[in-house]
Amino acid sequence: VKEMPLGSIPSATAWLGILAFTFQIYFDFSGYSDMACGMGRILGFTFPRNFNFPYMAKSITDFWRRWHISMTSWFRDYVYFSLGGSRCAPWRHYLNIVIVFVCSGLWHGADWRYLAWGLATGLCAALILAVLLYAYRQILRPITQLQASLGRVMEGRLDERIDVRRKDEFGRIQEAFNGMVEQISTLLESVKREEREKHL
Repeated sequence: VKEMPLGSIPSATAWLGILAFTFQIYFDFSGYSDMACGMGRILGFTFPRNFNFPYMAKSITDFWRRWHISMTSWFRDYVYFSLGGSRCAPWRHYLNIVIVFVCSGLWHGADWRYLAWGLATGLCAALILAVLLYAYRQILRPITQLQASLGRVMEGRLDERIDVRRKDEFGRIQEAFNGMVEQISTLLESVKREEREKHL
């Protein structure tokens, strides 16, 4: 595929080339890492796994937790955390993410293409984080307010004439709603925590 002129590559062939390259780069990186771990084991050393099935990741964050773990951990510990990580103003947090990805691009090679890749990936990661955090704040707050209002209704504070049977109905509604809110809150808290403390 690489030898074919760009204008003459059929769509199916181009997609096949893209798919093949994703496996090529994975087998290349993961292969030498596995060989290093194996040779280290022969000599009595135990090295941590460097690739943990990255193509089975469920999100971009999960992908970077599984891909080139030694490199991403190093940038997290010595660059991201040194810049302040997420324990700073939001704009600085986003800037830290971009800086880390730019450094990661330069780590792959001193070429403008790697620099462009790092900058583009960092901007995308920062934008995704900003959108998720905004959605988190906008979704969780109304749910919490609605839960509080429903609780007041159940307790009869809005209408003292609510009889026992209606209170029981409100109780069942409240119980079901609390379960839904708890699941949504847990999910959003997990997204917030992963995006703010993600690796790269």
